[in-house]
Amino acid sequence: MEERELTGNKIFEIIKVECEKNFKKLNKRNGILFFINRDRKLGWYEKGDKGKDGEYVGEIENRKPNGQGTHTYSNGEKYVGK
Repeated sequence: MEERELTGNKIFEIIKVECEKNFKKLNKRNGILFFINRDRKLGWYEKGDKGKDGEYVGEIENRKPNGQGTHTYSNGEKYVGK
């Protein structure tokens, strides 16, 4: 009887819940991103030039700034987010 309960949808749900937990952990972190124009496309990148590009230090989710952090613009001005 127990074997039957862990087949089909039940086992799928257990795996799905565990995968979602791990996926969320990987996508949310603290780090540094640079705001760069590469190939005519503005975006956030993990590698950049601190003196030339805008820099964000703080919480990152899905490869974008999200949460508490500091954005330092290329001209030296800073914005501290909440």
